[in-house]
Amino acid sequence: MSFFITNPKYKEGFVVKEYNGQVQLIAAKQGTDKIYETWGEIEIAKDKKKRLPVAVNLGSDPIAVLTLLMEHISSKGEAPPF
Repeated sequence: MSFFITNPKYKEGFVVKEYNGQVQLIAAKQGTDKIYETWGEIEIAKDKKKRLPVAVNLGSDPIAVLTLLMEHISSKGEAPPF
């Protein structure tokens, strides 16, 4: 598991994980002893909830997705956020 810190003040960032052939970015926070993933509760049906990691699924070709994201950010004249 790779942890990338995006907010040093609060030791927040994301981890990169692969699950069932899909690459995910999962919100996380650095603790004193390990990295803690951020979990949330979502409603999957009426009166039925499930706890899952707060994640963005980049699919099976994350490089293509990230390339498109960078092209979009560049076309808006915005600097990448990192």
